[in-house]
Amino acid sequence: MKKLISIVLILCLRAGMKYETTSGKYVIYGQCIGIVEEKTVTVTLYRKSGSSWIYVDSVSNTDTISIVRADKYVSITQSGEYKVAVTGTTGNSSGTVPYYYSI
Repeated sequence: MKKLISIVLILCLRAGMKYETTSGKYVIYGQCIGIVEEKTVTVTLYRKSGSSWIYVDSVSNTDTISIVRADKYVSITQSGEYKVAVTGTTGNSSGTVPYYYSI
């Protein structure tokens, strides 16, 4: 049963990174959709350096509602490849989904 819950949780994770022209900044965001229970969403931004992923910034949020969202403006100072990893955690399950961007 725990494995099934993990798969469902992963399917409900959404994330991304976008450039907002009004602020002139990038924002990372993620959300987890599911039943009403305590959920934590953590969004972590990495930049590729050679064959490694270097931590840039992160944000998290915890709430007991059906949709939990976390977002944050981030400073992007270099062009290149970036990964946004969103992790959703409940009392008995956890899952992470990566999203890739070129800037």
